[in-house]
Amino acid sequence: MTALACAFRRIWYIVVVSLALVAAAVVYYFHRVPQPAAIPGEHSAIDVRREPNGIDIRGPGVLTLERAQALALERTGLGKLGTMRKPVLIEAQNLHIPFIGKKFEGKQAWEVTFDDVRLKLPSQGDEHKEKYTRIFRVLLDAHTGQVLLITSRLAGTSQNSYEQPPDWYAENDMRGDGEVCEGLPDSVPRVTFLDALEAILRDGYADPCLAKEIYAVCVIQVKPGIQGLVSRPIWAITLNDIPPMRFHASENEPDSESNHVRIWVHTQYGDAFMGSNTPQAAPTRGWKSIEEKEGRGRKELGEMEGPWSRK
Repeated sequence: MTALACAFRRIWYIVVVSLALVAAAVVYYFHRVPQPAAIPGEHSAIDVRREPNGIDIRGPGVLTLERAQALALERTGLGKLGTMRKPVLIEAQNLHIPFIGKKFEGKQAWEVTFDDVRLKLPSQGDEHKEKYTRIFRVLLDAHTGQVLLITSRLAGTSQNSYEQPPDWYAENDMRGDGEVCEGLPDSVPRVTFLDALEAILRDGYADPCLAKEIYAVCVIQVKPGIQGLVSRPIWAITLNDIPPMRFHASENEPDSESNHVRIWVHTQYGDAFMGSNTPQAAPTRGWKSIEEKEGRGRKELGEMEGPWSRK
């Protein structure tokens, strides 16, 4: 009996030691070996640490970093013209998207930046030499991947020199032209942002390469048509600081009212249509002066007459 007991004791010791070694190996693997990234396109419910200048936690339903990268490349087309930084998860602020921007203020967004972009559009021909190097900032809804906003500035500058108008002013300006925006398109744009810039040049509205700043949103636009209201998904692209374009008969129009243009491009068909210099991008004295010193606000201005006037 003594020999049998000793044999069992040895076997038990070997089993315990083996299990301990296996457990130690498992702990080492999960703590020291990098784990595979989430499959692009999948949502992740795993919390992550703060990204530089980002918010603390990526909660359930937020797109993975890899998916944000893929969507930024797919929706903009800018990857072939510049270098993409690692996306950063941020809190969306100061979007200046008339009619719908407030809905996304304070919510999570992926910020994707493209550096050293030199625009090259097919209609320019091989002889074109782009004189500006740009930085493009793309904001995507963190949950859906829809484009919220695209802005550009010249490399070497710290911020945009054009101040977008307050939402209340832009909305009244746009209503005066019979236009509102209802939301973001559910359909995936067939036309990339870069394709939309090409359509603007190809269809003769303006040359995006002459603009020192570009501001773009992808929205559902609603305007009155022959048979009622017409809803369509568009890229609404504003080219700022371009050679003055005269949209009115008066040649005395100040440059500040004619050195920018806003053009629509259908996201599914790629046709550019309608150029306008409303809403005004930069009044002479600045929006803060108008609102604070003159007290000009939504109540005083009221809703402009037109198809969208609200009595």
